[in-house]
Amino acid sequence: MNRRKALKNVGLAFGTALSLPAWANAWTPETLPKITNFKLAEAELLNQLVEALIPKTDTPGAGEMGIDKFVMAMLNDCTPVDQKSIFITQLGLVDAFTKTKYDKSFADLLANEKTECLGMISVNEAPEWKSFFGTLKRYTVQGYQSSEYVMYKNGFQFAPGFYSGCVDLEES
Repeated sequence: MNRRKALKNVGLAFGTALSLPAWANAWTPETLPKITNFKLAEAELLNQLVEALIPKTDTPGAGEMGIDKFVMAMLNDCTPVDQKSIFITQLGLVDAFTKTKYDKSFADLLANEKTECLGMISVNEAPEWKSFFGTLKRYTVQGYQSSEYVMYKNGFQFAPGFYSGCVDLEES
């Protein structure tokens, strides 16, 4: 790797870290800004989509943790207008897509059917679907990894162990 490429990557990472809003680190659904430009049906569908991406296991699922609110906040605050409009348009088309494939809405699908449906959307060659799924997946994973549950309540540590400088040593 050459130096210019390394410096460019470091600068890009630093710029990205600076551009994220303050609420994007160890957030909870209560600390997110209120989003009013999503319809109730869109918000419920988004909750179903993020839950299908990260379902509940022995840890809470993305829908249960409120990742949909994080995705809406990121779309509202950090996404260019053209990409945001593509996302909202494609979000509205998810139910139409599932009705043609399964004859029911996304919310009525079984868990394995939801996963299969998301798989079909992810490999769709249309640029709008690629943009939609990429944005959905990126913000869902980012929201889950930066949530308060993962950052604090799950025992995550930024560094391996802590330094304790003033401790008494026992002689053996």
